[in-house]
Amino acid sequence: MNYADGRPFAWVDDEQSELDQTYVTAHHQGTGLLHHVNPRIGLRENDFHTLAGFAQSLSTSRTTI
Repeated sequence: MNYADGRPFAWVDDEQSELDQTYVTAHHQGTGLLHHVNPRIGLRENDFHTLAGFAQSLSTSRTTI
């Protein structure tokens, strides 16, 4: 979390758990997306839509403040 240092980040991984979410919630003050990817099929179109939507939400929130 020190690397992100409060900045928005997306974590894409095939080995995420509730412990990871709990840790991020407790230790990261910025916006974060933990996105699980199926290890058998890797990144798919829907994953890219999710990431693009997350990035878009960051752009929108910055312009409306």
